[in-house]
Amino acid sequence: MTDNCDATFEHIEAAGAEVMQEPINQPDGVRDCAFLDPSGNMLRFTQPWQVVLALASR
Repeated sequence: MTDNCDATFEHIEAAGAEVMQEPINQPDGVRDCAFLDPSGNMLRFTQPWQVVLALASR
């Protein structure tokens, strides 16, 4: 879990990782994104929507 899924996504994408899913809000109350690591394993990062709302209100 991360406190800023969008920033984590941008950092990992800039490093050249293969994007599986851009950050989106899921119905289970989290925002998440996913990548493939160099060996083909999926990496998923999530954060609660409440953190997204708090970051957006700054």
